[in-house]
Amino acid sequence: MQHDSTEPRTAAQRIDCIVYAADGCPCVAAAADALREAGLQPELAPLSAAPVTAGDARPVSPLVAIDGRVRFWGEVNRVVLRRLLAGLAGETHTKLGTRTPVKTQLGVFAKFWAPGSVKTRLAATLGEDAAAMLAKRFIETLIERLAERAERCVVGFSPANARTAFSSLCGACWSVEPQPPGDLGQRMQQYFADAFASGVERVVLLGADSPDVPLEIVGQAFDLLARRRLVLGPADDGGYYLIGASGGCPPVFDGMPWSSERLWAATTERLASLGWREGVDWQALPAWYDIDTHKDLVQLGSRIEHAAEPALRSLSATIAQLPA
Repeated sequence: MQHDSTEPRTAAQRIDCIVYAADGCPCVAAAADALREAGLQPELAPLSAAPVTAGDARPVSPLVAIDGRVRFWGEVNRVVLRRLLAGLAGETHTKLGTRTPVKTQLGVFAKFWAPGSVKTRLAATLGEDAAAMLAKRFIETLIERLAERAERCVVGFSPANARTAFSSLCGACWSVEPQPPGDLGQRMQQYFADAFASGVERVVLLGADSPDVPLEIVGQAFDLLARRRLVLGPADDGGYYLIGASGGCPPVFDGMPWSSERLWAATTERLASLGWREGVDWQALPAWYDIDTHKDLVQLGSRIEHAAEPALRSLSATIAQLPA
């Protein structure tokens, strides 16, 4: 759409908006109306031109890209759209100037919920399908609870051909990016390196095994990174459920016993050997729980049975429906 250059443009009108749709798609009009109501000027394009990767399945129609990134699939959620535009309104379009630098980034590493490939210890008691369903519900719970807890929120997914599934699950508040190749340490190191290379100052990363991690702990992690180089959240299984860093990648990713009860001890020993002082250079957060076994799941159900957060109440209802 062309805009009359003699009239001032609103913040929303300075944001690119493209609706990619298949021929005859019945949802295009509703999506375009929602976008126009928000002050955007959507352009229409064929679904075949949508920005998807070679490994993706056929995208859902319509697919809506705003400000150069895909934000909605199949339907435009007006509430999420308002939040998105509120965040973008203070930024200047790349054609007109430079964006405000992002200072905080929050990431969640997650694996596609294919039965038999996730939550294998839970699958031993619940069955593969139920365990896969729970893996997906844990991701859904985290992305709902953690949305907008940082200036940039990123889901790092695997495998690389699961982009469409994660994009549909995560919605507009989260970027979805494939995890790089390598072991867990290499993937985490690349996540932090990419964030710092883009100018982010404080970076936090969680796994998807702690769906009820207190929001206060996540906030504390970012606060501490204003004066610490590293924060770690110890998990009850001997690993850690959260890691955050500021100023550069911490030296804790190579040669570590991943998926081992020795991980926390090995990490803190590494830091001590390099002269990193706890309480000065790095800080431990309150301990929390990973959900790997049926016993862990029962304890999770008890903790969130009377939770105030809607996302946790919903997860509690899901757990209550599982066989004892």
